[in-house]
Amino acid sequence: MNEEMFKALRSDIRAGLDVTSAVGNRELTQYIERTILDSENLRYLTAQEKHELVKRLFDSFRGLDVLQPLVDNPAITEIMINSHTEIFVEEEGQIRRLHLEFESSSRLEDIIQTVGCAFTISDSK
Repeated sequence: MNEEMFKALRSDIRAGLDVTSAVGNRELTQYIERTILDSENLRYLTAQEKHELVKRLFDSFRGLDVLQPLVDNPAITEIMINSHTEIFVEEEGQIRRLHLEFESSSRLEDIIQTVGCAFTISDSK
């Protein structure tokens, strides 16, 4: 699945969510799963690819977007972000550029605000 298709699917999911009420993690996951399983355009994906797509979409709504799998990977010791299109990691003492990017600079700014707020809240305790 290319990035344009991912962005379109994410946009469709966002448009289908009820913004007037809180959606729990379980309900969001189920909604994403239903959307993927019902999509004629995604029938060619394997079960594993669909599972990975569900996780990636969930992370884009509730986690740290493209950074979430990196944060969850204990082998990665540092994440460096130069722009929304330039992401590097240090793993086993080696720095490498990833073929990942945020959908926009404003999405990266949203993640930065989220992380900044988390540190502010934990620092105040």
